Order: sequence, then C-alpha cells, then structure tokens
Amino acid sequence: MKRVKGKYVAIGIVAAIGAIVIGSVVAAGFAYKKAVGRLAEEDRRLSCVIAAADAVELFVRESDPPRWPGSWDELGSTHPQETGAVLGPRDRELIEANVIIDFTLTLEEVAAQTPDEFTAIQPNGGVHSPWNPERLLDAVREALAED
Repeated sequence: MKRVKGKYVAIGIVAAIGAIVIGSVVAAGFAYKKAVGRLAEEDRRLSCVIAAADAVELFVRESDPPRWPGSWDELGSTHPQETGAVLGPRDRELIEANVIIDFTLTLEEVAAQTPDEFTAIQPNGGVHSPWNPERLLDAVREALAED
C-alpha cells in the first residue's frame, strides 16, 4: 500500500511541475504578445509624428508669407508624401490622436528651438525611438530667411 501511495505522490509532483512549466510558457507568450503590441503602437505613433511634421513642413513652405499652422484644419489642406504606414490626409484622425502640435507658436518661436528642446510637435505617448526634428527646423529657418 505504501508503494502505491508513493507512486501517486510522485505522479502528483510531476504533474505539478508540468503545470508550472506550461503556465510559465503561456505567461511568457502573453507577455511577448503584449510587448510586441506595445512596440507596434509606438511605431505607429512615431509614424504619425513624422507624417505630421511632413505636413507642417509643407504648410510652412507653401504659406505666403511663411507661418506656423494655427490648427489641424489648416494642415488638412496639405498633402505630404507617404511616410511609413501612415498617410497624412487619409489618416488625419489617427495622426491627431497620436500627435500634439503646439498651434499657439509663431514661426520665430519654433525656429529658436533646438532639436533637444523641441516641443512644437510631440508624440501623444511613448515612442520606441526618438524623432529628430532637424529637417523641420531647417525648413522653418529657411522660410524665415527668405521672408
């Protein structure tokens, strides 16, 4: 009888270890899926920032006299080129939800910012890699120099 009882105890221990291993694998799978989803969201947000910056750059270049846009509606009239997975005019709601643009600034205030202190366009949440506004700043400064 003791031998049978010991056999069941061993089977129970093996089953418990198996359940722990399977549970750990399932939990790791869920964690991986969540991390991949977060990275995809951050990548989409970064694409939105780039698309918004392209639209603002085009707006600044096309305005006469050059000026910083005052609203999303003004940017809706520009048609930036395709930027990654986001297209400017077609994905306006997505861009507006993922990007913060300070429409209260003047072109001169934006031109005075450095890439490190740039706040005129920001992601509305985290991004997996930094965005460099240097090209937009160059366009702003160039527009001011020509005006």
